[in-house]
Amino acid sequence: MNHNKKDNHSKNLKWASQKEVSVHQQKSPQKIAYKIVQNSRTQGLKLSATQVKAIKATLANPRRKLTYKQIAEKYKVSEMTIYRIRSGENWSRVK
Repeated sequence: MNHNKKDNHSKNLKWASQKEVSVHQQKSPQKIAYKIVQNSRTQGLKLSATQVKAIKATLANPRRKLTYKQIAEKYKVSEMTIYRIRSGENWSRVK
């Protein structure tokens, strides 16, 4: 309950489904801090914000001729990265 994994007193424990545990974990102070650090990262990334904007513009174009595989090869990333950019799982802060 209090996000302290070493505190296993009965008042701090609760039966929960996998979905409830997942939702609870997203509210953890450690998880929130990790997300802030990851969102502000600038080094060690394969793509820049400018490249992501270009990818999103390409994906939004209904007349595009490039496939996801071709876009991935163009930017030297995996095809899964392109799918994650499209779904907002990765790079959601870039518009």
